[in-house]
Amino acid sequence: MIVIDGEENVQQWFKDRCWAFSANKTLNTERDAPITSCAKRVYVPSSTEEVSDLVRSLPVSTPIATVGGGCDAANVATYADEQAVVLDMCQMKSIQVDTDKMEITVGPGVRFQALAEAVRDAKGALPIGTGPGVGVIGYVLNGGLSGYFSRRLGLLGQRVKCLEMITAQGAIQQLSPEENGDIFISMLGAGSALGIVTSMTFSMAEETVVQCGGQIVVSCGNISVAQTFVKDVAPFMKDRIFGEEEIGVSMELVVTADATAIVTFVFYDWFQFGDQELFVNPIRDAATNLGLPIVVDSVTKWNSWFDIASSLWPIISELKGEILVTLQHCCGTDGVPTQEVINFLCEWWIGKSPLGLAPMSIIEIRTLGGVIRTGRPIPTGICNQDLFFNLIVLYDADGILQEERNKITEQVSAVLVEAKKIGTLNIDFGGTQIQADDPGEPISGPSIFGTEAAYQTVLSHKAQVDPNNRFRFHPFASILPVR
Repeated sequence: MIVIDGEENVQQWFKDRCWAFSANKTLNTERDAPITSCAKRVYVPSSTEEVSDLVRSLPVSTPIATVGGGCDAANVATYADEQAVVLDMCQMKSIQVDTDKMEITVGPGVRFQALAEAVRDAKGALPIGTGPGVGVIGYVLNGGLSGYFSRRLGLLGQRVKCLEMITAQGAIQQLSPEENGDIFISMLGAGSALGIVTSMTFSMAEETVVQCGGQIVVSCGNISVAQTFVKDVAPFMKDRIFGEEEIGVSMELVVTADATAIVTFVFYDWFQFGDQELFVNPIRDAATNLGLPIVVDSVTKWNSWFDIASSLWPIISELKGEILVTLQHCCGTDGVPTQEVINFLCEWWIGKSPLGLAPMSIIEIRTLGGVIRTGRPIPTGICNQDLFFNLIVLYDADGILQEERNKITEQVSAVLVEAKKIGTLNIDFGGTQIQADDPGEPISGPSIFGTEAAYQTVLSHKAQVDPNNRFRFHPFASILPVR
């Protein structure tokens, strides 16, 4: 097992393993103050047995932080604390495919790019996220979603067949819905608080469930025009996407900091409206009516699940900075959004967010529901959302004055204050879509885990399997106290 210790070595490890740093860590600090881990030592195991042996060898009071992909917006596990032992799972990257069963098993160091390539080779499909460097297992354990595929394939956590975990006592356990129903389900939305997962097996769909996809890209020129464009296409989303009973298409609308609107469609095998090109004409009409140029028009360009799954990798790979920092929040609706929600989305979420101050930021507006609703219930608020929209604030803090950093954060806070005034709007649900280190009002257990009953079940399992709270470095720390 590799061991990283010494302040300089740990600081370099932290810098290498974090895709971006929490913007909250850059507030009210000296500009040149280092952002680094509090941990004194990092272990890099290469097998389940090494993880088990290490956990058994430590005092039962020693906290343990587990790092998978390193893409958590709050860097909770990579920051850790001085008493913690950090486990970096990056070496455990095994992928095994059973083509007869259409199942794929991955280790905790596997990221989405490697998973997507293996699924492609197996002629399968899974509802994965768009970031190639995001850790697969951590994404599932914290309730991740797929904007492109979840309406047809459900959440990735809903496709888990079984998993292997290390308990707080160091025991190796195999979990499945047949043998360990309740705790198995809790792992699929709160797992980072309950144990160390060392493998996970997914049931793949056939690649043919995804027919094609592509984008219409509209240059809006400024955010005010982008607000109008989104408001004009909202009726199409409400009537044609949410109104389709068989969930044959998904739609995602991204607004970038330079006021570009990117409308992405994914067509599934259940699509029954004939010609895909004709189906999306209302989007073209909305741009034409506003006199806006359509700079890309290729809604059927992507011809396979893998084409769609990998479509954003080149763009994401260019998001870099000396001190790349982020803030992330989300909203959603249980059912078709009301006009009040659409107005808030356009006027506040798009219009008042600090897109101009944070030039790599984006707003994503997604259609969910569908198979997420009808699939196996798991403890994440994502299961309750039909319309979903998030704000990913992203900027290079190097060279930005403290006053500007504070202003960015203040604008985000002001938008969230307004969001809480909308009675039909759900805010900050699911561990992959929240800023867990935000000060002030805590996140809500029933919102994060979907229902009060699910929250109480997770609380019970936490007290049962981790009574000493060894696994405390996760997005849910503020709502999972040990009783």
